[in-house]
Amino acid sequence: MFDSFCIKFLLFFLFLILPSAPSPPFLFITLLPGVAMELRLLRDKISELEASEKTLKEDAQARHFSVESATGEALLNKCRKLQQENEALAKRLGEGGKEVGVEEGLKAQVGELQRKLRESQARVETLDEERGLITTMVYALRKQLAAASSASAMMAGGGGGEEEGGEGMEVGAE
Repeated sequence: MFDSFCIKFLLFFLFLILPSAPSPPFLFITLLPGVAMELRLLRDKISELEASEKTLKEDAQARHFSVESATGEALLNKCRKLQQENEALAKRLGEGGKEVGVEEGLKAQVGELQRKLRESQARVETLDEERGLITTMVYALRKQLAAASSASAMMAGGGGGEEEGGEGMEVGAE
């Protein structure tokens, strides 16, 4: 491959020799295929360098922006939008945390209610046992009352017969 010095020298030489010759690119392409290939490679390299220059300029512009520039304004708008989304997500997570707190509170209430239910069931069992004892006592007392009533009635009936007999005796003694 030719280096740039060789190309410049050939170009200078051709201008000196052929002043009425066609334009130098046409001359190089038609007369020297190696030079034409070198020119093609240089053009490709120039286009690559221009593309990389454009990319580097955009990067530099993105790094050093001002609020007044279009790029700076777009970046600030994007930052504001992202910040709003971040705040919305934080709010949702905060509410989710409250939901977790509410859920934990509800679990605590359920546990407390279950404990109270067990206490109530134990109290019901105790009262049921007491009711059974009281019912047994009432039955025993009714039996005793019935026995005492019948004994009292017998005494009243047996004492009344004596009184009748006593009265009858009295009547008979007179």
